[in-house]
Amino acid sequence: MDTSIIIRPHGRMYIIGLTAIYVFLLGLLSFSVLFILSKWYWALLFEILPIVCLILQTREVVKYKMKLTDTEIYLTTQREWFITRHKNLKISYKNLKSIQYFFGLLQARFVSTIALTYNDEKLKYLDVSRFSEKQVGIIRDYIANFAQQYNSYSIEVLPDEIQKSFGRRKH
Repeated sequence: MDTSIIIRPHGRMYIIGLTAIYVFLLGLLSFSVLFILSKWYWALLFEILPIVCLILQTREVVKYKMKLTDTEIYLTTQREWFITRHKNLKISYKNLKSIQYFFGLLQARFVSTIALTYNDEKLKYLDVSRFSEKQVGIIRDYIANFAQQYNSYSIEVLPDEIQKSFGRRKH
């Protein structure tokens, strides 16, 4: 049976950030009314960048998702306007040994990630910063269940590692 679960981000900070970006870009676009009223039609060229940014941001919101299947984890490309954080990720459950959630500050950047450790001590990371606390718990549980079914042995779910200065609770 081929099970497939699609999870779209609903994190509070992600939604607040998106709202701020859209308000800012729509505010920039509202200046076009002033240009038209002032008959500065050439100044409408400055509206091209906000329109392009709105299109790119909307595309990212629509396309970004995590897909969990019986055999692998699929995370779409994470983009921020003109920067690509990571390309499409396909991570297999084969030989997965343990799973652990980490939240905190790492190299001057906030990180919310699920670390997957394999039998050969290889580590792979899933960036879950756009997902809510509840979604992170659901994702972690699905990964553990699917990996256990795929590998026919129990996957160790390590305790969450959350830096004390941040307010996220342990799952």
